[in-house]
Amino acid sequence: MTIIACGGGLPSLGADAGPNDSAVDAPADASPKACNPASLFGTPTAVSGASLGTGFEYAPTLTADELGMYWTSTNGDASTQVHIFFGTRTSTTAPFGPGTLIGVNGATNDSDPALTADGLTLYFQTDRDDSRGDVYVAQRTNKLSDFTNASPVGAVNGGQTDDTQPAPDGDGSLWFASDRLGTGTLDIFHATSAGADAGFSSPVEETELNSPADDWSPTLSADGLQMFFASKRAGGVGNDDVYVAKRPSVGSGFGVPIPVSELNTKDSEIPHWISPDGCRLYLARNTGTTYAIYVAARGK
Repeated sequence: MTIIACGGGLPSLGADAGPNDSAVDAPADASPKACNPASLFGTPTAVSGASLGTGFEYAPTLTADELGMYWTSTNGDASTQVHIFFGTRTSTTAPFGPGTLIGVNGATNDSDPALTADGLTLYFQTDRDDSRGDVYVAQRTNKLSDFTNASPVGAVNGGQTDDTQPAPDGDGSLWFASDRLGTGTLDIFHATSAGADAGFSSPVEETELNSPADDWSPTLSADGLQMFFASKRAGGVGNDDVYVAKRPSVGSGFGVPIPVSELNTKDSEIPHWISPDGCRLYLARNTGTTYAIYVAARGK
């Protein structure tokens, strides 16, 4: 089941709690030991927390130490609107504390947060301009501040198209999914950075990743050599399955995508963030009408 925010009732939101990353600037309890990058992922386990139980949480994006997390949730909103929340935990094995709305949320569906490696830029999807999704960006000067003012990423948005699931690259480029003209219904596109304060070049379709079916939620490893994404292509075992495509260098094209079979079930699995060391993949699992956040770890 593809998650794309769409318009609906617009109840007013409460005052933003002004969350920030201050809680995650302290050293972690113990950084998880490096894994074997060639090993399989273990069985995904649910990520627990005070605000992670409404039955509709997805698109997790974590801080580098994995003690802070941005995610999308209805948080029990009867209108079924989705918003972006932020929560922290005291260790990588502890549950997350209560999630709070971040400053970019408005009286709209706001979803699919994606944080740059330095923690100072947040991309997300919104339908605030119309009923179709657009990619927006918000910045801050330090990690003690909340993200507030946001603006559309003009070079990426296609007008009357759904543009969703932004994923910033380490070189400043941006990956995202869109239903604009491409190989399938929903495809992965890539816009390269045009330089500091110059925005992005015109997006190009990543044809080696796409199929005639939906391909979306691009999740790039920190070294830029592995692209995880969700796909409904023929041959899968669920609605959306996790696939990975690899390349020998950042300047090379990706090879043929293969299913990450150990993660896929009859339900939908949708990747969204991988740890900087490539050892833990955070994803959402859809069972019927519910979504929950999971993490899968590679062995040593």
